[in-house]
Amino acid sequence: MAIINARSPYYVSITNNTISYATLDISIWSGSSATVATENTSYSLKKSIHTTETKVSFEISQLVRDDLDVNFDGNYTTSATSDGGAKWVKTTIKAFDSSDAQVGSTVTETNIAFDGYGYFEEGSSFTMANESLFTSEGDIFLPKFGDSNIAIYTGNNPTVLLKDIAGATVDTSSFTSSVQSSEQIKYVSLYPELVTNVGFDDAADWTIRTNDVIEDGLLKCGGQSGDRVNNAFTPVTGTNYILKFTITDYTSGWIGAYTGVGGVNISGQLSKTGTYTYQYTQGTTTLNQVSFYTSSGFNGSIDNVSLKEVYDVSKISVTDSLSSELVTNGNFQTDTDWQKTPTATIGSGKASFIGSVGELSDIQQPSVFTIGNTYLVTIDAVVTSGLGIKVQEGGLGESIGVITSTGSYSFTFTSNFSSTLYIGRRNGGQPFNCSVDNVSVIQIKPDINTANVKQVEECKFKPHKVTFVNKNGVLDDMYFFKKSTDSMTTKRESYNANTIKADNTYSINQHNKREFNITANSMVKLSSGYLNESSNEKFKQLLLSEKVWITRTFKNDELVLPINIKTSSISYKTSLNDKLVDYTIEFKDSYNAINNIR
Repeated sequence: MAIINARSPYYVSITNNTISYATLDISIWSGSSATVATENTSYSLKKSIHTTETKVSFEISQLVRDDLDVNFDGNYTTSATSDGGAKWVKTTIKAFDSSDAQVGSTVTETNIAFDGYGYFEEGSSFTMANESLFTSEGDIFLPKFGDSNIAIYTGNNPTVLLKDIAGATVDTSSFTSSVQSSEQIKYVSLYPELVTNVGFDDAADWTIRTNDVIEDGLLKCGGQSGDRVNNAFTPVTGTNYILKFTITDYTSGWIGAYTGVGGVNISGQLSKTGTYTYQYTQGTTTLNQVSFYTSSGFNGSIDNVSLKEVYDVSKISVTDSLSSELVTNGNFQTDTDWQKTPTATIGSGKASFIGSVGELSDIQQPSVFTIGNTYLVTIDAVVTSGLGIKVQEGGLGESIGVITSTGSYSFTFTSNFSSTLYIGRRNGGQPFNCSVDNVSVIQIKPDINTANVKQVEECKFKPHKVTFVNKNGVLDDMYFFKKSTDSMTTKRESYNANTIKADNTYSINQHNKREFNITANSMVKLSSGYLNESSNEKFKQLLLSEKVWITRTFKNDELVLPINIKTSSISYKTSLNDKLVDYTIEFKDSYNAINNIR
C-alpha cells in the first residue's frame, strides 16, 4: 500500500505492447479498505496512447484531493482523526487495443491518501518509505510541561516511547495497522490528560453535591459545603502533577483544590473567577482523587479540570513493532516455568517473597534475554515490608531496576550479562513481604524515527500555540514563546445622505456621511523566541500550509480559531550566520470581527 500525498501529482499507469487506449476507474471513500463504501466518490477516465508509446499514465491527485478536508476543533481524538483527513483510493486500470479488446491484466490498487505533498527534489509520485513519525522534522519546543500532540502513522505497526531526561522510558504506546481510514493516524500526547470528562459534557465520572448541577459544560455549585470528586483516575503517592482548572460565574464563598478527600489543600481558599494552575506532589491520603472542597455558601462554576503528570520528557522515539512476549507465565496463573527458592511461592496469580532476616527469596526464568538487544521490562509490584524488590540479569548480574514501593514499573535496558531474568527481594537486616505480577519482557527494535523535545521556561510572555496541516497532511503543533502584538484593520463604504427636511432645515446631530458594509480583521504578530536551526523545516512547512489554527483564551475559555498566514517570506537562519535563530510571523483571522455568517 502506498501513501498518496494529494497536494502533489500522483500517477498510476499501465503498459502493454498493443495498447491503444486505457480506462481508469477511481473510488474514494472512508471506512474499511476491504469494501468500497456506498457513499464513495467515483470517476471513470479514458486516455489514448501518445504516438508510439506503450504506456498510458493518469494523474489522479487533484481528483483525490477534492475529498480531503482536514479540520481541527482542539480535540485531536475526534476532529484530527476523522475520515476527512484520510481516504481510501482504489484505482482499476484496463488496457485495450484498437479493436476495443482488453489486452493484458487488469491493474488494481488500494492506497491511502492524505492532504500532504512532496518537495520538487523528492521526485514524482512521492511517497514516504518507512516512516511513522508524521510531525515535521526538527526538535519539538514546548513551554515547561506544555503539551503537544504528535501524529503517528499506524500502517507500520509502530511503537512510540516517551523518554525522560535520563533516557528512561516513561510511557509506551503501541499501534496496529488498521483497515479503517479513521485509524490511519493516531495522535500521541507528550503529557496525556489523566482526568476524564474535563469539560463536564455530562455527569460521568464525577461525584457532586445534592444542590449541584452539571449543565452547559459546567459544574454549577449550589451552595453546599463538601467535596466534588473525579473518580476516573487515582493519583499515585509520590508522583508530581500539574492541576489546572477554571472558576466561572463566581458570586460567593470559597473553593479549594485538594490532593484527595481528606488530603492536602494545594490551592488555598479561592474566591474569584479565573484560571488556576498548581504543581504538587501527591501525598498519602485515604482517598487519592482529584477533589474540590467548597465552603458553605459557595456559588460558582468549575470547568476545564486538567491533571497531567510532571516529568521532563526529552525525546519521542518511534520503533517498528515490538517483539512478542518473551516471558512465559508472566501472570503466574500456574506454578510453572519459573525457578524459585524455597521462600518464593507462586499462587493466587502472583509470585510472593515472604521470609525472615537473611533468607534468600527469588524467582528466575532463563533464555529471556540476548546480549546486545534492548528490552522493555514491566512489572506490577506490592511491597508490604522490607527493602523491596530487585530486578537483574541473572542472580549476580547487572541491575535492571529496583522497586521500593507498591506500583507499576517499567525499565528499559540493554542486555550485557546474562539471558536469565532474575526477580527477588532486596537483602537487608529485616523481614520481608512483597510480591510481583504481570511480568513482561519485550524487545525494543531499533528506532525508525526520533525527535528531541526541548522545554522552554518563559517567565515574561504567554506562549501561543499554533496548529497547522504539515507536509504529511496531518496536524502539527508549534509554540511561539516571546512577544505578541495584536492589531486590527477595517474596511468601509460610505455615501452622502440627504438629511434636509421639508422646511429646508436639518439636524446637526445626524450623520451626513453615512458608513456601511464595515468589516474588520484582527491580526497578531508572534515571535518564536530563540530556537535552533532544526526549526527551519517546521517554519517552512508552516508557511506552505493552507490550514492554520491558533489557540486563544476568550472569556476564560480556550478557543481554537482559524487564521491565515500574512507573512509571505522568511530568510532561513543558521547558528553560523545568525548565532541565534528566531522568527516573527504575522497572522490574520480567517473571519470577520463582526459576525456575518448567514
